[in-house]
Amino acid sequence: MKRAPVLLLLILAGCAGIPPRARCVRLASSGWFCPLPPAALAPSHGLELIRLWRKSRVQQFTGQLVINPASLRLALTNLAGIPLAEIHWDGRKLRAFPATTPFRPGLLVALIELIRAPAARLHRALYGLKLSEYQQGSETIRVLRSVPGGTPVARATIRGKWIRVTIPGIELKLEMTPLSVPAP
Repeated sequence: MKRAPVLLLLILAGCAGIPPRARCVRLASSGWFCPLPPAALAPSHGLELIRLWRKSRVQQFTGQLVINPASLRLALTNLAGIPLAEIHWDGRKLRAFPATTPFRPGLLVALIELIRAPAARLHRALYGLKLSEYQQGSETIRVLRSVPGGTPVARATIRGKWIRVTIPGIELKLEMTPLSVPAP
């Protein structure tokens, strides 16, 4: 009987490495990205041109991205300025309006965090994945690899405020380019 509590503790300790799937995004067969709280990101506010390739289809949006310690918000419009969706992540709950969007809001938040969060903080968001980062000329390259095996899962290229993230396994590419807004 004394072994039962020890066995239960060992089982529970082994489960501690399993991500809470409700807010985590699967990026590989055994790799998860669990979004960080917005306070882990540098504050930001800007208008972005967002291109999202899925398989051979491309969608373009403009996005008003606002990151502060309390939330990450992204309001998307089509290129004509018609509102399409709004995503709100407060570190506990992810909300999307309307609830049916043409993309996965959790995946979009994960990709934004992958390129906006400091590399040292990203490690605690990864389960079954390992992050490496290096400089290549004026670009910062981040590569997520599956663990074990080291198969590349995602690659982010950051050049100033321009970014591109590619996830070959799901045939997805995201590109974000800052838009300058003329002063009135």
